[in-house]
Amino acid sequence: MVGNQDLSLSGNGSLVSGSDVGTNKSVNTTGLTLGDGVSGTPGTASNYALVGGTYQMTVTQRPVTISGSRFYNSTTTVSSSDITTFNNTAGSQTLNVTGSGAVASAIGGTGKTVTLGTLTLSDGTGSASNYSLASGTFDINSRQVTISGSRIYDGTTIVNGSDLVITTGVASEVLTVSGAGSIASADAAANKSVTTGSLALANGTGNASNYTIGSITLTVTQRPVNTAFEKIYDATTNVNGSELKTNGITNTVLGHSLSLSGTGAMASTGVGSLKTLSSLGTMGLSGAQVSNYTLLNGTHTVDVNPRSTNASGTRYYNGNLSVNGSAFSTFSNTVGSDTVTLNGTGTITTTKSVGSKGVSHGTLSSAHPNYILGSTSIIVSQRPVNLLGSRTADNNLIVNASELNIGNLVNNENLTLSGSGTISSSRPGSGESSNLLSVASARGVGV
Repeated sequence: MVGNQDLSLSGNGSLVSGSDVGTNKSVNTTGLTLGDGVSGTPGTASNYALVGGTYQMTVTQRPVTISGSRFYNSTTTVSSSDITTFNNTAGSQTLNVTGSGAVASAIGGTGKTVTLGTLTLSDGTGSASNYSLASGTFDINSRQVTISGSRIYDGTTIVNGSDLVITTGVASEVLTVSGAGSIASADAAANKSVTTGSLALANGTGNASNYTIGSITLTVTQRPVNTAFEKIYDATTNVNGSELKTNGITNTVLGHSLSLSGTGAMASTGVGSLKTLSSLGTMGLSGAQVSNYTLLNGTHTVDVNPRSTNASGTRYYNGNLSVNGSAFSTFSNTVGSDTVTLNGTGTITTTKSVGSKGVSHGTLSSAHPNYILGSTSIIVSQRPVNLLGSRTADNNLIVNASELNIGNLVNNENLTLSGSGTISSSRPGSGESSNLLSVASARGVGV
């Protein structure tokens, strides 16, 4: 134009080689109209024409900004897949992005500035070469955690933070839970929904502010009960429910009453205290709250007490009150094929004479470990005596008491003998048997 004149331009022309970025691109002036200048030194449009001149335009890259979000993952990395918004694109054109950038810190927050790093625009419906990546912002949202846990039935609906475990899903980060929530009922069941109440996340190796509570579930497991039984030795390993001690079911809560039936077993039959049941067998619990209790994982013991046996026996009169254990041969109340003998010595409680006698135990005891000694008694029977004598053959079969000596007496006791008997032959010889006939003994000294 001439001098410092200016003109105005109206209408629309077009780029000859398309809309893409480029320098000094040719412009088709069709649709453009010159008008008189309006500022500076106005020129007159009629003095100029859009013919034969140079018509060019430089198209520069359009700056776009990006934004996106993700859940907290303990890193500062912003991945291209986290970018969801492109601002300032032309028309309805879309773009994509590759590579990764970063934010200054990994903690949750909104509008965090993105260091672009290797983030690069790529073609969408629009051409990436027509755009430049100006800046980016990024939101790191609190990560929702799933909380679960379990506890043994305790009769309450309270859920303490200590009952729960958090799975963050982020590296090795650990959180804890404080406060208390609740479940709808106290009964045992799996995956019961927990009302949050005052439950709150607390810092562990991870920062609680980067997380929010999602779902909370609690499994209430059956409470194991302990049992205690008592039985008399019976030569079997069986333990019956009827042998449960008074108040023999323990570790219940709220005064719950349970019953037990069935038969379990111990490893051996013998006497012992707190013997562990090796098998619960058919044992089972019953009662109004039985669904909240179990025998599994409880402690189950039985006291097997010795079986009482009464001992009796017989012996010949021996002139004293002592009774050896070997004198007892009959034992009551034994079971199975058990054989019982006694060790030690007892004492007749009355006189040493012939008859049925009670015996005090003294050192008498059962040699069988599964039996204890009850009452003891013995029958003292008459002691047989021997009669011996000699004489000169006199062709007489009659033997007078005065010709005989009494043997097999005890403790220097003596007897007198009266009457007469006979022998089978009057010839000289030894060892002739006597027919006692009217021979009789009478009390002597010491009897």
